[in-house]
Amino acid sequence: SVDIKKSRIRIYRTTLTQLGLPKYIQLLVNPTDKIIAIRGLDKRCKESHVVSFSHMRTDYSYELYSKELITSLMSLRPDLDVNCTYKLTGDVYLDNKVAFFPLNTIQKYTGGVLGGINGITD
Repeated sequence: SVDIKKSRIRIYRTTLTQLGLPKYIQLLVNPTDKIIAIRGLDKRCKESHVVSFSHMRTDYSYELYSKELITSLMSLRPDLDVNCTYKLTGDVYLDNKVAFFPLNTIQKYTGGVLGGINGITD
């Protein structure tokens, strides 16, 4: 899920498991195809985030904050409400340890419990 107001991204354990429980993740944006990607990494690289499974939230999500990602998202989808949380759906490609979330799948989160099969989606 993506909370625009708080610049917060939640990635669910199911997605991290599908990515091979990576030690690090990298958030990527393809502005041409309007896709957000999460790449699992074994080694730290520039702009990667440490995934701490011991600090996983009770809803089995990993949270990180990225104003840069939110700014990119808003430039690609200026119609989004800055006071809302959104969910995305996507696919995981195991061979490359990457999950792709096309921005045309974005939906306003309207309540209930987030968590699900496809990761930052729920």
